[in-house]
Amino acid sequence: MIDFADRALSSQKWWRDFMGRLETFPMFRRIVSNIGWGVVERVIGALVSVVVGIQVARYLGPGRLGWFLTACAFVQLLTGLSDFGMRPLVVKRLLEKPEEKDATLGSAALLILLTSLAAYPLVALAGYCVFGGGTIFQLSLVVALCWFTTPLQNPQMFWFQARLSERYNSWALNGGQIIAGVFRLLLIYWVAGVEWFAVALLFESVCRTLIRHLCYRRSGESVRKWRVSVPVLKELFRAGWPLAFALIAEVLYFRLDVLMLNAMAGAESAGTYGAASRLSEFFYCIPIILGSSLFPSIMNAKQAGETLYRNRMKGYLRFSALAAYLLAGGLTLAAGPVVHLLYGEPFAGSASVLMIHAWAMVPYFVGWCRQEFATAEGFLKLMLPLTLVGAALNAALNIWLIPHWAEKGAAVATLISMLVVSVGASFLFRSLRGFGICQVKALLWPFPSLKNLAHHS
Repeated sequence: MIDFADRALSSQKWWRDFMGRLETFPMFRRIVSNIGWGVVERVIGALVSVVVGIQVARYLGPGRLGWFLTACAFVQLLTGLSDFGMRPLVVKRLLEKPEEKDATLGSAALLILLTSLAAYPLVALAGYCVFGGGTIFQLSLVVALCWFTTPLQNPQMFWFQARLSERYNSWALNGGQIIAGVFRLLLIYWVAGVEWFAVALLFESVCRTLIRHLCYRRSGESVRKWRVSVPVLKELFRAGWPLAFALIAEVLYFRLDVLMLNAMAGAESAGTYGAASRLSEFFYCIPIILGSSLFPSIMNAKQAGETLYRNRMKGYLRFSALAAYLLAGGLTLAAGPVVHLLYGEPFAGSASVLMIHAWAMVPYFVGWCRQEFATAEGFLKLMLPLTLVGAALNAALNIWLIPHWAEKGAAVATLISMLVVSVGASFLFRSLRGFGICQVKALLWPFPSLKNLAHHS
């Protein structure tokens, strides 16, 4: 007979030993706190989304929601040019050269300002060519104004991430979301037009900037200490342009579907798809939270030794894959009731889209780990061809599938292209093949029998 009391005591001893080892890890408490603040941020964001975002979707309906989401998707395509993909580069530089903090932040701020000034006319010109002078074009011009808040708030956000002080970013994001959420509810009460919800997006960005700036000052720092260094500016520009275009291509994974649906199946189909994708993409912040929280410790491990570095990267991959499986499975099972409860009968078609789109989380989560690995190893230039291939594949699949299955076809296209590029494409480059094998093992890790089968084959 099994002695359950002994087994319970043994398990408790193992748990105490495990937690004791973690406590000896010098950054353990800060990482857990950082992840905790990220989770709190998303919980509050979820409450605001339920109370406000769903009411906005119900108020606008699939048609006008499709216009608004199409404008947002169009602007996001060029967001990579406006912020130049600065996050991993600036955070890495702050960790490696903390004595040059002010030069790094000041140079990043100027570069983001210059690229935003260059990108805005492109939005205006391209938007007029694609949409004419209609509602979607006007919405795009307002939404793109959010870029001009980033030269101040983004460098401060990078500084907090490098210091593992995510609570300040959480205060800014949640504060801006709550204030703007109240404004959106007032817009519904006043029966405002769809263009006012684009203004609300700009208002939210301004609120976040002001709150984050106050937090930056509260932490004892000052923007007045920032300075521009030409060598640092050149360094960020040379390293950032592949990330900028890679970010544009990455956005195509998630936003090209809305644009093509609007063009090929109409605004209502785009709104139905957008409602479902927003529910699944709500969880896409999790790999970003994990990456920003664990990246400093991964970089420290790389400096300490190759074995420790590899082990931490493998643990990061496994945890990301497991989280994605749990979230995708839960969304698939709850898709019907959740969509009916949140959006109502006009969005009934969003449930089947959500069941498919949710599984794109799995390759996306482990694909985000590859970006952190590429940053640590200096392989960021490989991200651009990978994401361009993914964008082209997604577009080709949309052209084939949307005429047959409309919004469900777009969801299938996203899933296939994400799987091929986020995991399969790792084997195209010799420098990424080892990490690609780790990705596959992480995906099979929750299924021991499949992992053993792959190991022996």
